[in-house]
Amino acid sequence: MRDIKITFWIIILILISVFIYQNQHFFFIANQSFRVNLIFAEYKTPEIPSALIFLICILVGFFISYVVSIPGRMSSRKKIKLLQKAVDSQLKEISHLNARRNDSKTGNTNAMPKSIEKTHSTYR
Repeated sequence: MRDIKITFWIIILILISVFIYQNQHFFFIANQSFRVNLIFAEYKTPEIPSALIFLICILVGFFISYVVSIPGRMSSRKKIKLLQKAVDSQLKEISHLNARRNDSKTGNTNAMPKSIEKTHSTYR
């Protein structure tokens, strides 16, 4: 599967390279101006190569997608911390139960942990 992915990406890169090579006049030689027309103002760049305009647009797109994904990543981190706390408390309870089981096997009967006493007393 790994070899198939590598082959796929090599083919894609070759196709992109051929496309850019065949259109290098458009990408590198032809200069274009980028104009943004807002209601209250109009901005126009000096003439720059098309490849630079494409690169700027791609970078702006990456930045926007990064900013939009921040809230989701923050909530995921919060969920992970809460779940980790739950795992830690459950592991602690498991170790208490194992210790209690080992004590009962050896004949040493100590008091139950408080968390277990609460649940045990409700079933009496």
